[in-house]
Amino acid sequence: MHPTRARAAVPGLISTLSRGVMEESHADALGARRSDAGSTPFAACSASRRWSASTASHRRRGHDDSVLTVMDPRSPRWDARDGKGVFENLGGAAQIAWALATPFLRRRRIRWGATDEELRRAFPGDSLVPRPRWEFLHAITVEAPAEAVWPWIAQIGQARAGFYSFQILENVLGCRIENADAIHAEWQAVAVGEPVKLHAKAPPLKLALVEPGHALVLHGDLGPQVNVSWAFVVEPIDGSRSRLFSRDRADYGRGLLTQVGYGPWLVEPLSFAMDRKMLRGIKWRAERRWGEDRTRLGGPR
Repeated sequence: MHPTRARAAVPGLISTLSRGVMEESHADALGARRSDAGSTPFAACSASRRWSASTASHRRRGHDDSVLTVMDPRSPRWDARDGKGVFENLGGAAQIAWALATPFLRRRRIRWGATDEELRRAFPGDSLVPRPRWEFLHAITVEAPAEAVWPWIAQIGQARAGFYSFQILENVLGCRIENADAIHAEWQAVAVGEPVKLHAKAPPLKLALVEPGHALVLHGDLGPQVNVSWAFVVEPIDGSRSRLFSRDRADYGRGLLTQVGYGPWLVEPLSFAMDRKMLRGIKWRAERRWGEDRTRLGGPR
């Protein structure tokens, strides 16, 4: 989660995190039990989100004709990889709470998955924030080629494919996110200068750099005291594996509110849990589709 998203979410984090997740959990369970007997609108909506097929969700949003691949509609919504299950989101809340309680582990968290060599190198977009006050580099290996990972990166954004993270938590925090489980053709053409919303109430960042198949960098010069960037980079290891990176850099002023909103004290614990889940969510989706494509074409999985 980028500091811009986290900053918009921080005011309600402490008071709503556990309450909102439990309310949605209760509504999901109630809606599932009473869907045939006439449940409340909220419970029915929650149950539908949990148990409906991905195709039905995207048809309601008017994107059915451009879906290139769809997840197995029989996948239960408590699946531990898609970011939509109640128990998984409760686990995400616990990760955030643990990170908040362990600031002494921040040095390890801001380099999760990255090697020493990767930490030393430059990444696309680094020049946009040349002197960050804090930054992180998270990385993961994907058992799929870079070209199979890129489409999931290209379509990220609020009111687009989401961020493949803990969906219930994001919506408790006001993001209004729905994670896509399919690649959508209408979201693949991205260009420098386009705005990308990260949170329903936060100002959008702009696409500062797009290298199709390789890198997408968001940038926000949010006034005289705030300069932030968020880079998504995918690089091939060989013909069937790749490395996926999430690189965030923030420079901000000395004011108390600015430091709370963009500094690491509150933002880093939230960012760590959500960003790590995002990378795992992209990995799961890319590997699953890559395996399905290879099976359909008659190759080994």
